[in-house]
Amino acid sequence: MAPAPQPHRPPRSPQLSPRPPQRGGPGDRATLSSLNCRWLAAYAASQDTATRLHWRNRLVEANLGLVHSVAARFRGVSQLPHSDLVQVGCQGLIRAVEAFDLRRARCLSTFAVPYVRGAIQHEIRDREAWIRPPRQVWDLRQRAKGLLERRRVAGLPPLGRQELAHALDCTLQELEAAQGLRRAAVPLSLDAAQGQDLGGDGATTWLDHLADPHSLPREGAPRSDRQERARRSWLRRQLRGLDPLQRELVLDRVLLDCTWVEMGQRLGLHPRLAERRCNAALRQLRCRAEAWRQQPGAVLDGVAS
Repeated sequence: MAPAPQPHRPPRSPQLSPRPPQRGGPGDRATLSSLNCRWLAAYAASQDTATRLHWRNRLVEANLGLVHSVAARFRGVSQLPHSDLVQVGCQGLIRAVEAFDLRRARCLSTFAVPYVRGAIQHEIRDREAWIRPPRQVWDLRQRAKGLLERRRVAGLPPLGRQELAHALDCTLQELEAAQGLRRAAVPLSLDAAQGQDLGGDGATTWLDHLADPHSLPREGAPRSDRQERARRSWLRRQLRGLDPLQRELVLDRVLLDCTWVEMGQRLGLHPRLAERRCNAALRQLRCRAEAWRQQPGAVLDGVAS
């Protein structure tokens, strides 16, 4: 008498390894590529949720080395721990596996890199400060925090500012700049009033500094308060009329002198795309400036230059 057939049980989903698999030369890469093809086919052919989860986890576990490799590229860019970048990179790898189409003649590693990199870039943008302080100032702040913490653990009284600056071999001004990093990194609204001017049409805003009286007019051109106010008012209106992303790009480039790479990382764009969109916005502003300058009574010397 033949034994009764055993019911089909989906394979158990293995736990993801916290360490990347060891990979060597071209033979190992070819083996991984072959495994990816077979497991992707099994994942696509699976009907029940448990089996699909099993093959998805197998694919993620086998390609953890890719996540570590992409995360390592941000070592000098981000101040977040490598483990945090790997964690969010794995989420991008999971989305890549779920979105992979076998009909495309592309390997999984090539397809997954944009997903992993995008997940890491979004994490950096959301968790890190928009304004990055100089490395020397940041290191001084960390040294000061470490020294104060060690004294607290040892039961010693806290140091005054002058004593702390002497212990860190820096000036009092350098120490104050380092300790004020948190306040300095808080972004301010460009429409916020400065100083004691808290409102009203005549309030001076941070946006007014875009219309620098020393750079806007051409050399030798006549100046007047009325003309300066007209230029600044026009520039404020034009910037507010831009798309929010374009406005961010223009302000980062003009005010902060950011590179295309820094702008792309902060806004989640490719550097070339950030450059194209920023240049398009600047061309748009120049065309509007030329048209405004041709109007009767309009004075906009130097804005379009």
